[in-house]
Amino acid sequence: MINGNFITNQLISADNLSFEVHEKLTSIQSFIKEHFHVNLNDGEMNYLYTFLLTQEYTHGIQQVLTQTDYPLAYKLTDDLINEVKDQGALSDPQRFDPEKLFVSLTAIHLRFITLYIEPTTFISLDQIDFFKQTYPIFHVIINRFIEHIKDQKKL
Repeated sequence: MINGNFITNQLISADNLSFEVHEKLTSIQSFIKEHFHVNLNDGEMNYLYTFLLTQEYTHGIQQVLTQTDYPLAYKLTDDLINEVKDQGALSDPQRFDPEKLFVSLTAIHLRFITLYIEPTTFISLDQIDFFKQTYPIFHVIINRFIEHIKDQKKL
């Protein structure tokens, strides 16, 4: 901002911001102006809200970053869940309820597609080896899935 590089693009469609969220953002905008003497435009407030959602400081990411706006994130989730089902990694497939997994994976994919921040997990080969030894089937599925994404050049 000091260098005049203001954020103008909005990651969240204005149609997806509820009245309550808009009021909260306006309140935050006023607080920042009053206490820090900085005027944040709507694009910057949108970016801040996207950050809070993707980093799980607030909830409701799938109500705001919708499948219509981010179809790739939702497709990645569907593809990975289907891969888990197809690879026989489930000990009792009849009891598998993909909804909870869908919510968690979609949040990860939305974070990756919008505001990716380098994670603090799996930063060493020892951690990857631990995951590989502890969850060998999922390690194989995830590695195949990552290779599939790389081959299709989706990201």
